[in-house]
Amino acid sequence: MDRREMEAFLDSEPSIQDLRRYAKMLGLRLKRRMKKREIVKLIRNGVKDIPSSSESSVTRPIKEEPVYPSKPDSYPLPDSYGRDKLILMPINPKWMHLCWDFSEETLGKIRQSGKDLVLRVHDVTSIIFNGSTSNRTKVMNIAYGARDWYLDVEASDADYIAELGYFDDDYVFVPLIRSNVARTPADYPKFAEAETWLDLKKRRREARPVSETFMSDAIRASSSARMGNPSSEEYLNYLAKSASGGGRR
Repeated sequence: MDRREMEAFLDSEPSIQDLRRYAKMLGLRLKRRMKKREIVKLIRNGVKDIPSSSESSVTRPIKEEPVYPSKPDSYPLPDSYGRDKLILMPINPKWMHLCWDFSEETLGKIRQSGKDLVLRVHDVTSIIFNGSTSNRTKVMNIAYGARDWYLDVEASDADYIAELGYFDDDYVFVPLIRSNVARTPADYPKFAEAETWLDLKKRRREARPVSETFMSDAIRASSSARMGNPSSEEYLNYLAKSASGGGRR
């Protein structure tokens, strides 16, 4: 209710009960024995700070709720970023994944050559790769338009590097892009030659060499695990027996 409606209410000669209810609605404090004219005066003094309808539309604009941009349902990624990139990643001890992208210059070389795209994967474990040195090399043709590839490798716990290119007319490989070096995880247990022990009295750590007997038993167990493929429970029991001296002869 604005000021004009309030004045109209007071001019309508309301009862003292209506005045009391109206004053309470406005939040005005009434005394118990106030007379009618005193309540009217209190209401008139209390409504001086209430703006009229025209004033309220100017001084008190309606507060609008903030509008947040809606999240798109999907945002399609570009087919290419226009950069030469070949990434090699291990999946497990015997499988790896490659993904790549080409720049416009490299794509022009491929089109100009008219050759099929070839992928070469090199085992470069303990080797400084210079483009021709490797322990073994795997060669395969890549489907036209492919942007990623899965491949199986020969050895676990080994370093690999990949190249994308093509063979020229003299069957000489022309590399276009080369990947990072990636190492596959081992598919057999690996044992350290030293163990770290904590001395609680001295509050310090020290490295202690593993006994030759335990190492020979562990290596033999590792070899048999790769050949005979025992269960995990059998293998752990064998190691526990070897560590306790039960496997010594």
